Amino acid sequence: MPGLKLRFEGLIFHTFTGVQRFAPDQLRIIPTYGYALSRNEFLITSKFGEAFLIRPELDSFPRATQVELEYSILRLALANDPACLAGRT
Repeated sequence: MPGLKLRFEGLIFHTFTGVQRFAPDQLRIIPTYGYALSRNEFLITSKFGEAFLIRPELDSFPRATQVELEYSILRLALANDPACLAGRT
């Protein structure tokens, strides 16, 4: 949905030897359609959703049985103002 700000808080890998957490500063996150507002905050502009390429800054991700993505979403009033939405179908 356009006008959402997504903030990545972390990425958690559950491995056979324990839990390994990656903070946003350890990740390289690239949005497909939206815009990067900061290293871990992104403006979603597509009404069809968003996809992110997430890579570790160094090395590689561990093998895991489960992966958790910690994030928060905020609806931005400015991006949803009728003036910004005018002419959209």
